[in-house]
Amino acid sequence: MPSKSKAQQKFFGIVRGIQKGSSKGSKEAKKVAKSMSKDDVKDFASTKHKGLPKKVKQETKVRSLIRKMVREEIQEQMCFDLQTEKCWKGYEKKGMKKMFGKMYPNCVKKEEKIKEAITGSDRKILFILIREIVRNLKPKIKNMDVNNKSHVNRVGSSILGIIRAMTYTPDNVNYKNFKKYFPKNFNSKLVQKKLKQFHSQTDKVQVTLVTQAIKNELSEGKLSEAKEPLWDKDSVKNVIKQIQKGIKVPYADGLGLGALSRRDEHPAIMGKISVDDKKTWPNGYIENSRWALVRIEADGTIDTVRMNGYGDFKTRKKVPILRKSKNKSIKQIIDRLGKYFTVVRLKYPDNK
Repeated sequence: MPSKSKAQQKFFGIVRGIQKGSSKGSKEAKKVAKSMSKDDVKDFASTKHKGLPKKVKQETKVRSLIRKMVREEIQEQMCFDLQTEKCWKGYEKKGMKKMFGKMYPNCVKKEEKIKEAITGSDRKILFILIREIVRNLKPKIKNMDVNNKSHVNRVGSSILGIIRAMTYTPDNVNYKNFKKYFPKNFNSKLVQKKLKQFHSQTDKVQVTLVTQAIKNELSEGKLSEAKEPLWDKDSVKNVIKQIQKGIKVPYADGLGLGALSRRDEHPAIMGKISVDDKKTWPNGYIENSRWALVRIEADGTIDTVRMNGYGDFKTRKKVPILRKSKNKSIKQIIDRLGKYFTVVRLKYPDNK
């Protein structure tokens, strides 16, 4: 291999002299003389000077290498194309910032907005399904503490497994193992449709929904079982009429039998109630008014009631929630609902 510069040829001339024993040299030259073969040293030392530069410009190579490293570092930190100065896919420009003495676009990762598609009546139905699973699991989770995060996570994981098993075929092992915890009518088209909707959500949405249902069912104000149901399948229609008349709201015709409990001995009452007159609903849809989905169990339990339909989120946020409650009589149910909807109707108008 020939030398690449005059300085290199001279250096290897000294190394060759050391190997022959005819000259002394520096420590560096002696090390090279020991490490290299005589033939290789001879190739370097015998190179003619004609056409060789005095020294190879290593500085130029180092500078170009440093520039490349700096460019790569900038590229990695700034998340944009250096030539076009356009942000990478998934990033957005938020002003400019100075780096290495020059202004560059400040590209930041776009925030992922989790849209919870499960709202209103769909959310309520899924809450009911999960609540039934929690009730079926109660014998297994007697000592559960809803304020203990690890307890909630463990039970939540089990519930998600049960919900998954509900979509499997009957010959599946998990289906067989978890079937005893499935809610009633889990095979109905409505339930399967809602389960499909549930599984289409992100993991975060699923966990949030399950966690809320667990805490709602097993929170401090644990509801004791009623001694006797307040109605049965024969008297429920009369009770619905009493509630519709007693709560005194512009629209309560949406109340009826719960879809999942129509055949039960003591069916639940469920439906949409609006505090706005039907004539004022934009396009004639109740969802365009101030409305809420109400569910009342035969044991007197009113599930949590949340108002919907407000055009402004800030206004809706101020509207109070009617917390889950246990009622001893139909009159108490009527009084509680009537008072809540009257307050909402008069004190929380929709400023669209």
